Amino acid sequence: MAQYPTLKDVQSLTIHPIPHVALPAPHDKFCLSPMLSTDVRGAGRVLMMDSVASTSGQADTGEEVQQFVEQSMMAEEVLLELTVIRSLRTLGDAVPDFIGFFELRKMRPRAWSKARPSDPPVSRDGAHWTMSCFIDPAFGGTGLMTIAGQEYMKLCPYIHDRPGIVFAGYEQGNAPSRRLQARLGFRPIGKWYNARIGKTLVDTVWEGAGRVDTQTKLYERLQDMTEEDFGEEKREDEEHASKKR
Repeated sequence: MAQYPTLKDVQSLTIHPIPHVALPAPHDKFCLSPMLSTDVRGAGRVLMMDSVASTSGQADTGEEVQQFVEQSMMAEEVLLELTVIRSLRTLGDAVPDFIGFFELRKMRPRAWSKARPSDPPVSRDGAHWTMSCFIDPAFGGTGLMTIAGQEYMKLCPYIHDRPGIVFAGYEQGNAPSRRLQARLGFRPIGKWYNARIGKTLVDTVWEGAGRVDTQTKLYERLQDMTEEDFGEEKREDEEHASKKR
């Protein structure tokens, strides 16, 4: 049975007023802490913002926000419960603030049960983890989400000797999500068309634990990324860099 990290394994954890891990400078006024039942309103506020709702894919209604919060409080489904980004100064409030969210959630793709004998095992218990995140647009572009994601991944040593068990993805053309994932160590491995939402999505795999062989049955549904795809991404990055000068 796989031994996943728990809060008691986190040496940098501070217990009071609620469990949290402070982020490193220059974002040391913020922290990662568990989802709380009081986060329904805060999570809903951020998730319902147009710029977040159009890309997060997390929740569209009040009922879905409630379900999202409840699922994120289930330790058996989340690799590490430190999923919410907050201001340190609000931790003692009756309702601490909700700035953003980062988690690795357990998934079990059906493709794994059909893997060829030559395909390497992805994890000992047949699970893999998908990354999802979002942040209040007021904090976008500050580097806070990058630091929070890097800290979260660092606090999960379980994934560091298991290449290929952490996945993510972004809507093709969503340059901020693509750049964030690249900074966190994710590599594009292919694209596919989601007929339900009418959009092309790009799947990525985390390679912070080492290079991943994607020539297995798990990835065969994906279309290869083309030179045109990468050329468009390069142009987006050049435009982004010129605007920052």
